[in-house]
Amino acid sequence: MDYMLDKDSYEFGMMENRSGNQRDIPVPPVAPEGGRPVFPGGNTPVPPIAPEGGRPVFPGGNTPVPPIAGEDERPVYPGEDYPVPPIAGEDERPVYPGEDYPVPPIAPEGGRPVPPSPSIPFPPLGPGPVRPNRPVNQFATVRFLNAATNNLPMNVSIDNRQVVGGLQFGEVSSYSRVGDGFRTVVITSASGPRMIFYNRTIPFIAGSRTTYVIVDTVNGLDLVSVPDQSCRNMSRELGCLRVANMSYENSAFDVLLYGGETVFRDVRFKEVTPMKQARPGEYDFYITNAARIGVIREIPIIVIGNFRPGNMASEPLLSFGVDIEEGGRYTCYIIGNSWSSANLRVVTVMD
Repeated sequence: MDYMLDKDSYEFGMMENRSGNQRDIPVPPVAPEGGRPVFPGGNTPVPPIAPEGGRPVFPGGNTPVPPIAGEDERPVYPGEDYPVPPIAGEDERPVYPGEDYPVPPIAPEGGRPVPPSPSIPFPPLGPGPVRPNRPVNQFATVRFLNAATNNLPMNVSIDNRQVVGGLQFGEVSSYSRVGDGFRTVVITSASGPRMIFYNRTIPFIAGSRTTYVIVDTVNGLDLVSVPDQSCRNMSRELGCLRVANMSYENSAFDVLLYGGETVFRDVRFKEVTPMKQARPGEYDFYITNAARIGVIREIPIIVIGNFRPGNMASEPLLSFGVDIEEGGRYTCYIIGNSWSSANLRVVTVMD
């Protein structure tokens, strides 16, 4: 039998067919403008849509929400599983939510970093420690005068280092530098068989300036130290002068001007007189044995032409002259004796 279907019957049958298969064909969701898609069931996850400038909102709590921070703000997390990195403003320190994160110190401009605890040491700023009472000059300045009358040239060594060689009677060496502290001084003969005349440890003081005089004693040779730093406060238009007796034991001398005025009296062996001021000029002096008259007085200042009645109680032993200049400091060393070839004499040196 033949069936004839018209157009309306065909379309109806198709509608019947579609109506019977509705559950087999998924329907994609359609969202209204600015809204969320709506699904007929809960098996399909809905991706969140965030409004402009806002955060995504999830229907459940199983999906972590990544933080979104606004300008100059900190990220905010929904839980404590995410550590929050610190954000510091200008000239501020980072702030951490816990104490597990060390905070590095931030120093203000031109300042020193401040550690959060004493466990972080900081190196000291500025120069190193200063040692108090330690002289800047670490050396002593020394020279030697040979006043020994054995007529042998002398070598002088300090800590096995020769500082003077072949020093003759009446000669003065140049200055040498010696380190501060106790040093061993050895004096030996410079010619012939080597003979040791002196071997002793003596102190040398840093910054000092000294003349060491080799003298005769009944026990052999000895060293006499004469400081060369006196008369520092004299007037500029004056000079200074002193006398040192380095001749022989039990000797004592007076030093007089040409007119008989006593400048220094009763200068004993190894004695060094104080400095006296003197007007610049050329002076002639006499040396006599010390007078035993107690009324003799010394003149306070050495002046040319200021003659007073003389006190020439003893015969002159020798004479010597000194040309005193402005600001000059002079020491007149009396050395030698009257019974040997090393006769009595005066060696004048400028300090």
